[in-house]
Amino acid sequence: MALTRDEKEARWEQVTATPLLVLALVFLFCYAMPIIFPDLEPGFIAFLGITNIVIWFAFAIDLVGRFILAEHKKPFVKRNIIMIISVVFPFLRLLRLISVLTMGMSRYGGSTRNKFGFYVLGGSLLLWFITGLAVTQVERGVEGSNISDVGDGWWWSLITLATVGYGDRFPVTPEGRFVGVVIVLMGIALLGTISAFLASFLMDPTGQRDKDIQDESVKAQATLSDLLAEVKALRAEVKELSGKSSSSSPAKKTSSAAASSRGTKK
Repeated sequence: MALTRDEKEARWEQVTATPLLVLALVFLFCYAMPIIFPDLEPGFIAFLGITNIVIWFAFAIDLVGRFILAEHKKPFVKRNIIMIISVVFPFLRLLRLISVLTMGMSRYGGSTRNKFGFYVLGGSLLLWFITGLAVTQVERGVEGSNISDVGDGWWWSLITLATVGYGDRFPVTPEGRFVGVVIVLMGIALLGTISAFLASFLMDPTGQRDKDIQDESVKAQATLSDLLAEVKALRAEVKELSGKSSSSSPAKKTSSAAASSRGTKK
């Protein structure tokens, strides 16, 4: 039986999920090392840069493959707008990195609530870590900059993500300010999401809603299995009745012929 396009896309995502997660971790390592340790050998830094370019191409191939397999293109584009932007504009590929890593971590959360918690917590930590690196990269060595090392960058990222903004550290370059805009918007969104998550947890601390959903899913699967079994039984009965009908037809023809011959003899 041939797979539909949606099934092929789901199979593609299932097969590539773990390799993409590993590539994202390697990408993060290669991106972070020269920023955290700026005194590395130039040859090693060049090797890390080439590795990141190769990984970016792998992400691009994954996106193109999924787009080709997707049966409905417009919903696919809407669903993967961040990934598309990060591929079209390579300097925004960190967005794809955050997306892949948070989605990968949420796969191992267990229940719906735990997955959501993994997604929020993982996304917050990654956003803090990566934006701290990004602002350090663009601000280091710039005249008038007060972010000179990764410690300053991570401190600025933390207070900006928390929407506190002490003002002791701030970016002065256009790229750094762009990172600032992104992290402020993300910080506001994350705080709202975390507040909603905590409210949900306080209202339902035992996760009864998740348990009810799982129970209903199990019941629905059991009902579907029963219906399929009944359909198979009915098909078997119909096939059996059809066989009996076809086998009785020759006998009826024989008896009719015999009656006709007896009538002729009379």
